Amino acid sequence: MTKDIIFIVAEEGSFERGFSLTLQIREQSRPMINEMTVQLSPNPDLFNLQNQLRQNYQNWGIGHRWWRGQRIMAVEGQITHVASYQDCVNVADDLRKQFNQWLNQPSLRQLERLILSHVNGQESVRFILKTANLGLQRLPWHLWDFIEESYPDAEVIIGTNVAPSSNSLPYPVKILVILGNDEQIDIKIDSDIITQLPHTEVEILRQPERHQLTATLLGKCWDILFFAGHSSTDDRNELGFIYLNNYDKLTPQELDPILRKAVRNGLQLAIFNSCDGLGLAKGLTSLKTPVPHIIVMREPIHDQVAQLFLKHFLNLFSQGSILEDALANTRHYLTSMERNSPCVSWLPILLQNPETQPLKFPPTPPPISTPTIWDRIKQQRSPILILLLAIISLGSGLLWKSLNPPNALEHRLSMGEEVLMTSQNNTAKIQGTKAFKRQDYESAIHYFSQSLKQEKNDPETVIYLNNARALMQENYDRIGVSVPIGISKEIAAEILRGIAIFQDKLNTQKMGKDRRSLVIEIANDDNNPAIAQEIAKHFVKETAIQAVIGHNASDASVAAAPIYQKGGLVMLSPTSFSDRLITLGDRIFRMVPLSSLTDKLANYIVKTTPKARVASCFDGQAVDNASFATRVASKLIDEKISYINIPCNFSDPQFKADQKINEIISQGIDTLLLAPHVDRIEKALEMAKANQGRLTLFGSSTLLTGLTLTEGQAVNGLVLVVPWYKDQSDAFSQELAKKWGITRNWRTVLSYDATVAIATALSINPTRNGIAQVLRRQDFKGKGVTGDIQFLPSGDRIPTPTTGDFVQVQPQKGQYQFVLMAPLSTRNLNESN
Repeated sequence: MTKDIIFIVAEEGSFERGFSLTLQIREQSRPMINEMTVQLSPNPDLFNLQNQLRQNYQNWGIGHRWWRGQRIMAVEGQITHVASYQDCVNVADDLRKQFNQWLNQPSLRQLERLILSHVNGQESVRFILKTANLGLQRLPWHLWDFIEESYPDAEVIIGTNVAPSSNSLPYPVKILVILGNDEQIDIKIDSDIITQLPHTEVEILRQPERHQLTATLLGKCWDILFFAGHSSTDDRNELGFIYLNNYDKLTPQELDPILRKAVRNGLQLAIFNSCDGLGLAKGLTSLKTPVPHIIVMREPIHDQVAQLFLKHFLNLFSQGSILEDALANTRHYLTSMERNSPCVSWLPILLQNPETQPLKFPPTPPPISTPTIWDRIKQQRSPILILLLAIISLGSGLLWKSLNPPNALEHRLSMGEEVLMTSQNNTAKIQGTKAFKRQDYESAIHYFSQSLKQEKNDPETVIYLNNARALMQENYDRIGVSVPIGISKEIAAEILRGIAIFQDKLNTQKMGKDRRSLVIEIANDDNNPAIAQEIAKHFVKETAIQAVIGHNASDASVAAAPIYQKGGLVMLSPTSFSDRLITLGDRIFRMVPLSSLTDKLANYIVKTTPKARVASCFDGQAVDNASFATRVASKLIDEKISYINIPCNFSDPQFKADQKINEIISQGIDTLLLAPHVDRIEKALEMAKANQGRLTLFGSSTLLTGLTLTEGQAVNGLVLVVPWYKDQSDAFSQELAKKWGITRNWRTVLSYDATVAIATALSINPTRNGIAQVLRRQDFKGKGVTGDIQFLPSGDRIPTPTTGDFVQVQPQKGQYQFVLMAPLSTRNLNESN
């Protein structure tokens, strides 16, 4: 569950007199501590420095003629000049340092210690600043050293007194787009981005008159209000304006009557992708019935930055990220643009009541089935027609099919009753499934054993064999496993292999009085979120299932997790990276925290190629891969590595590898990071082929597949960061080679360790509630191949010192292989790739 760290600033404070600051920590609206109030010392110099940065920033923007603002108010008597980019950067650095020095006073350090004692750095956290002071709202709170070091993924929200909303976005999401004054800016791109969103109904007003805006706002029930165009804030009275057209401007107060009704009709979110929006935000939150969630820009914004912000943010939000997470991820993304546009990651700001439920896009509802002939006749209630159809249908089998539509999970679930991995199939295996289905487990054991003599590397058969053994003993635990058999048999087999190895060890041990075997039900989800949800419903409903290992792709895991959480069933994913998982409840666990890989890869690039110019290509429809690339980029920028943001999205229908690689090279880039979705790695491999060895290539662990190696010379030298990949001298790799005829693989190892964790918890408390409680205990410890397995309260596995290895594609004995690279400490770090 998300914990809220709330700072409430008394209204009478100022930079000249100081501020009174009250700390609250809440979880699900319940206080976790007694309130604590401290005093922030006066700091007029900080306020003056902030104004100097604003002036430099605005003057630089005016010189470049790209503001989405209008009529910027200069301080009376001040001479306006064109500031340089470096002027802005220098003052921003000074502001950040002085801001942190101000927050480093003893009273704040006391609050920091209190927060750390109640909120773990790995938990899902929001920081909420409740203040009406625009000077405090303009400060870069996300750059507070305490937050960056202790809670790097947390978003800082401006808290409001808006009545909390419990409404969610309906399906489809109805969006009203207002395109205002567009002098010297291109806001058509904004509307194009929004109209491409899935599962939405969009209406666009271009430079409307007031009466048109009023009629449209009141004519429908809108969910999201979006404005693009010119806007500004008058600092003298803190009044915000939007410019509807070339001659008319509006304040939020003038919209009060119609917005009040729009909110009552369901308006949840207002986005102002325009300049200098704090005055707008203040006006909107002071209305009688304010909009529950508001996003504005603190200062003027570059036209192109506004477009890239919108595209990245809406992509994440529409794909399932909650509002705060999508904004935090986009803020990290914006840091990659700060080599051209100073401080742009400081601009977006979210205002909402801390008590308001997280806002997210609705899931896609299942398709509406077309009524059958039988349905239509039943609606007519004609006995003669019904009898006639029944007679015809009985002869042809149509009646049965119309009354009993195919099961959505038919041929997707098996404990041994049928073959799911049809590529590994033989007569003995088929005979084994038939025997298993009629509960003749002794014959099933015989046939499955015969099958393994022909296909010893078939993990599905090993699981079915051990299931039959366990069911004969009638003293067993039962878990579910979900893998993408239909979309990637190779990856499914890698995951099942690790699970099968542990189950085989457990079930072939000598049975003791209290020892229980393990029965595994395999499910094929194809990495499809909708199918994963149906499988989750099945596992939750099947009360004999005590826990689930899966799913593989983050998209599937994130989609299924709420169902497991609601059903009280533990889900442990051995391969999903998405940070979204650990925000979905106390029944959700993952084996690989994303940061353990991204930080390691960024550090590797820093140490091996310190003068690199880096770009990245990722799958924008896969949140975990987008987050992977963004996190690496953010870390590289922190380490002063040159990162150039060039849009390169594998999910873009217009993506062409040859054109994109040439565009990247033309920007002087020499290093490229590839982060494709596990089901769509072909686009990344197209980039590798188009590269022709010109760029140094790095990649995420999704590229560790046999398909990558088939590209041969095109991927030669590609370096991947993976959770685990030891040399073949370790005991587990030797066991794999001896028993299965294969070598190590990170998915196999982490699936094995995930099974170890579940089985260990089962041995302590074999109930659904008990497993969840045991896994989160501080004294819980599973003995895995990758080291001790323990979990943080967030559900993340605690990383071990050995988490993360580097492999490189190299030619070995006439074919290309993944080769384990020596640790950085044993290599010449001055050597450039």
